[in-house]
Amino acid sequence: LKDGSCVLLFFSDGMNQNDLLYSLGLLRAKRVRPVVIFFDRASFLGEYSTVKSTDDPLKQELFSQRAPVYTVARGDDLTGVFV
Repeated sequence: LKDGSCVLLFFSDGMNQNDLLYSLGLLRAKRVRPVVIFFDRASFLGEYSTVKSTDDPLKQELFSQRAPVYTVARGDDLTGVFV
């Protein structure tokens, strides 16, 4: 990736937060601008999601970097999510 590039990242619950935060730090060092899509894993498994966006340290870090963050759950209208 070139300095100043944009990258699209897809995340799901259950991933190692420390690895992701480290990777985001590497991207930030290269001045790469992330656009992040989180998949609400529980919704795709037919379970009820109890995690709130504000509880997630990864999302908090992304918000602090002013990165666009989108959350997609099963049944979402994708046009509505990304507009």
